[in-house]
Amino acid sequence: MSSFYSDIVDHQSISWDKLIADLIELKSYNPFCFKKSYYEIFIRLIFSMLNGKKITLLDSDLSEQEIFELTGHHDLSVFEKDIELKKIPSTKTALINALLETKESWQITLYTSGTTGKPKSVSHSFKSITRSLKLYPDNQLQVWGFSYLPTHMAGIQVFLQAVLNGNSIVRLIGLSKTEMLDAILEHQITHISATPTFYRLLLPINTEFLTIIKLTSGGEKFDTSLKAHLSKVFPNASFTNVYASTEVGALFGSNGEFFEVKDSLKEYIKIQGNELFIHQSLLGISMQNYAIWYNTGDLVEIHSNEPLSFKFKSRKSDLINVGGFKINVLEVEDALLRIPEIRQARVFAESNSVLGNILCCELDTISELTESEIRKILSSDLQEVKIPRVIKFVDQITTTPTGKIKRKVA
Repeated sequence: MSSFYSDIVDHQSISWDKLIADLIELKSYNPFCFKKSYYEIFIRLIFSMLNGKKITLLDSDLSEQEIFELTGHHDLSVFEKDIELKKIPSTKTALINALLETKESWQITLYTSGTTGKPKSVSHSFKSITRSLKLYPDNQLQVWGFSYLPTHMAGIQVFLQAVLNGNSIVRLIGLSKTEMLDAILEHQITHISATPTFYRLLLPINTEFLTIIKLTSGGEKFDTSLKAHLSKVFPNASFTNVYASTEVGALFGSNGEFFEVKDSLKEYIKIQGNELFIHQSLLGISMQNYAIWYNTGDLVEIHSNEPLSFKFKSRKSDLINVGGFKINVLEVEDALLRIPEIRQARVFAESNSVLGNILCCELDTISELTESEIRKILSSDLQEVKIPRVIKFVDQITTTPTGKIKRKVA
C-alpha cells in the first residue's frame, strides 16, 4: 500500500507524493493547530517538525470560550504568519530523514483530557514524547489502523510511529463496527492501537482477520478475558498493553496485566502506599518544575520487587464512597465483563440522601439478561455492597473523544 493516509469517513486517500506537494504549498505557520480534518492536523505537525517550530494541538470541537480558557486568546488567527520555509524534501525517504534531523528543536503542547478536573497543558520534546518509539528502517509495509484523536497523546504516538517508519495510516475512529472490519480487510491493516473500550465495541466477531500482526492497548485497565477474545479474532497478532499518559508519554509495556520496570527506569519509579509516583525527569518539559516525584493518581498492586513489576488497579478518582465503603468501579466492571453476554459495562455513582452515593451501571449486552440473573452471578464474585443497585440496559456505552469509558454523569 503506497498511501500516507486514508480517511474512510471523507473517502479520501493521500499518497506520500501528495503529502510532499501539500507541504510545499504551505506558506504560513500558526503555533496553534485547530483543525477538523485529521489530514490537516497531520500535515501541520510534519510542517512544524521540519521547520523546528513549537505547536499546540487543540480539539476541533472546543468552543470559543473553552479555547480562551485554555490558551488565553479569543482569536487564534492573529498568530498565522508567513515564514521563510526550509526546503521541503522531494522524496519519502528524504522527508523522514529530515524529520529525524530537525527533531531536537521541535516542541509540542497537548492538553490532558480533563477527566479529573480542568485540562492542563503539557509540553513535550521529541525525546520525551517518543520514548518508546521503534524505528524499522527496512519495514515500510506496516499499515496502522488509527483509532485515537490526533490531538491527544496516544494519537500523536501512533502518528509518529507510523510516519517516521514510512508506514500508512487508515482512519478507524468515527466508523461503525461493520465499516471498521471492512477497512481492515480492504486496506490490509497490520497494526491497531486502541483502548480496551474500542476493542470491546468490535465484539462479537465471527471472522478471523489474518493481516493484523500487532495489537496495542492503552488508556484503561485491560483484562485478560478481552485478550482471549482478541486472540481468536486476530490469531496472527502479538499483543502489548501500554502504560502511558499525557504527562509522561508511553512508559511501560506488557503482554498481559503486569508491567515490569526496566533496570534503566527503576530509580525513576516509586510505589508508595499503592500509589504510583514517577520522577520529574520523565515528565514533559513543561512539568519539570513540579515536585521531584509526580503522583500519577494511579493505584497499583506490586507483583514482585526483583524485578519490580505491578498491575494497574484503578485511578484514585475511580473509587466511590458508598455508605462508608470505598468501592473500585473497575473491580465491579471486571466482574460484569466476565459475564459472556455483556459486551461493555460502565459503573458509576449517583447521589443518594442516605448513603451519599449508590452504585449504578450501564450495560451493553450481546444477548438478553435480566437484572436478577446479573445480580445472582455477581453475588458469587462480589460483596453485596459492590453489586449495583441500579442496572440500566443501553444500546451503546458513552465514551469520551479519546475512546475511554465516560466516567462523569451529566
